[in-house]
Amino acid sequence: MDAKTEKAQQKIKLLNALINHPRTGEAERDAARRMLQRVTAKANAEGIRISDGGTIDRRTYGAKYDHTGTLDIADIAKLIREDIKLARKVARKTAEPSALATIDALGNAPAQIKFGVRISRFAGGCSLDIKVKDIPTDWWTVRTDDRGDVGRFATPALKALAVELRQIMDAYNHDGSDLLSDYFDVRFYGHVLSEEGLTLA
Repeated sequence: MDAKTEKAQQKIKLLNALINHPRTGEAERDAARRMLQRVTAKANAEGIRISDGGTIDRRTYGAKYDHTGTLDIADIAKLIREDIKLARKVARKTAEPSALATIDALGNAPAQIKFGVRISRFAGGCSLDIKVKDIPTDWWTVRTDDRGDVGRFATPALKALAVELRQIMDAYNHDGSDLLSDYFDVRFYGHVLSEEGLTLA
C-alpha cells in the first residue's frame, strides 16, 4: 500500500471513530460526516477507491463503468455493438485516401469480417462474448505447437483486432480477481472468440 492510500485510510478510520463515539457532540459528528464525504471523494478522484468504512476497493474499472453501473448485461451488449459499429465507421473514414495513414486494427480489418455480441446468464453471474465471424483464411496461420499438435493460430492482424475488441468490452467491466487464489470478481465474464469458439482475447 502506498503512503497516500495509507494516509487516506487512517483519516477515514479516525473520522469513523469520532462519528461513532458516544461522547461526540452532534455538531462535531455532523462536521466529521461532512469531512468523511470529502476525504473519500478526494481519494476516489485520485484513483484510490476507498469506501466510507475505510476498506480499499482493489478493483480496476473500465472507462465507461461508472456511467453504466445500473445497466443490465443486455443493455451493455447493445452499447458494445454500437461502439464496435462506430469504431469501424470512424476507422474507415480515417482510412480514406486523403486522410493521414494510421494503424487501426478495426480499420485494417477486411469488410467481410462481421461481429456478434452475445450474452448468457447463469447462477452467480453472466457472460458477454464478442464473436468475430467470416475471418479470411489468410488471417490464420497453421503451425505445430510445443506439444506437437497442429492447429490454427491467429495472425498478428487478427490478434490486434481481438485486442481492440477486448478493450471496447473491458471499458464496461470491473475486475478485482486474484488468479493466484482462483478468486474471480468481475461484472461479467467476457471473451473475444472466433466463429468456431477459439478464444482470441
